[in-house]
Amino acid sequence: MPLDGKIGSLSTRALQIVAAGHPAVILSGAVKANSGQWRPGTILTRDANELAPWDGATNEPVGVSTEVVDSMVQASANYLAHGVAVIENLKLSDGSAPTVAQIFNLHKIGIYGA
Repeated sequence: MPLDGKIGSLSTRALQIVAAGHPAVILSGAVKANSGQWRPGTILTRDANELAPWDGATNEPVGVSTEVVDSMVQASANYLAHGVAVIENLKLSDGSAPTVAQIFNLHKIGIYGA
C-alpha cells in the first residue's frame, strides 16, 4: 500500500472591507472583553467606551472591523472609522446583513457603501 503524505488542506478567503475610491481612516480602539469573535466587516458600536459588535438597534455604529477579532484574547482592534466599505461584506452582531436603514446609520458617521 503506497503512503500518501497529505495530512490535510487549508484554504483561506480574504474579505475586502475597505473599497477603493476614497481615502480610508482606520483607527484602533479598545475591545470589550468577552464580546465574541468578530469577522472583518462586522459593524461596531461602543459599549462603555469599548468596541463591540453592533446589533443594529442599541446605541449607534462607530465603525466597521477590518480584521478578525477574538475578544477573549485581544485588547484592541483596527476599524474603518471613515471611508467606503464593501456593502456585501458588512454584518451585524448576529451575522446578518444590515438593512438599508442600518446602512444609512453608517452614512451619518462617514462610512459609505460600494
